Amino acid sequence: MPFRSLCFLAAALLWAAPPDPVVNEKEAVAGRKALDMLLGGRYAAMGSVLTEAGKQKLTTKFLRDRVGPELKGFGTVVSIGEPVMARDGKNSLVSFPVQFSKAPISIQFTLDEKLHVAGLYLRPANAPLPPLWKRPAYSKPDTFQEREVSVGADPWKLGGTLLIPSGKGPFPG
Repeated sequence: MPFRSLCFLAAALLWAAPPDPVVNEKEAVAGRKALDMLLGGRYAAMGSVLTEAGKQKLTTKFLRDRVGPELKGFGTVVSIGEPVMARDGKNSLVSFPVQFSKAPISIQFTLDEKLHVAGLYLRPANAPLPPLWKRPAYSKPDTFQEREVSVGADPWKLGGTLLIPSGKGPFPG
């Protein structure tokens, strides 16, 4: 294998470093509670375990009309495995392997510091947790401010993050 290929392979492996596996039992319990509500079709009750942002995205209607039918398409639940967990900054990722009668999948929850669900993802079975973003060494977060913004209106509202340099301008742009 040429040296250049080895360098690219090493860089790819470093870029896709696995998440930090340090997550405690409380995250597993909170994730399992959300999973049981989801699989049991108790979508309205899920509001009690969602973050404010999660309540905006994972509405009862969305869970009932979009997620529920997708899960039903996999058949009946045969078994639920032990969660795969990792930490992503202040959030915890908790992914449950679920064997349905027609296909296996992983159901992943992103939990905030208060153990509320901030995200829900249906992933292929046995897929590793996604690689976590790491701030590049050249980044200096104290030199800018973040501001959440949105453009447009429902149903096509687009959200994003605007970074504004700190200090007195002018700034190149």
